[in-house]
Amino acid sequence: MAGKSSLILELLKHREVVFNSTFERIVFTTDEDTFEDKKSYLENLRKVCPEIEIMPGIPNLLDLGLLFQPDKPKLLVMDDMAEMIVKDKAMMGLFTVVKETK
Repeated sequence: MAGKSSLILELLKHREVVFNSTFERIVFTTDEDTFEDKKSYLENLRKVCPEIEIMPGIPNLLDLGLLFQPDKPKLLVMDDMAEMIVKDKAMMGLFTVVKETK
């Protein structure tokens, strides 16, 4: 398990202390090509965070409710997906801040 994966596991394990809000949903996504290889890691995630939703690939933002319920905190963890994120228009929109100029 790499350093980032260990960090994610520890953050979720101690989420009540690390984060100052309770999440309505916690969603973990990872690369579809390596999803099967991460079975034991995913099992560990479920042990430390039973309510976690685990899915392969880029999630549908509408299905996650990330866009229309900003008042309800959600945690979206996207592990080993940087290349896919930059290729996905919806994901890039999620991570892009638009500043209006007057």
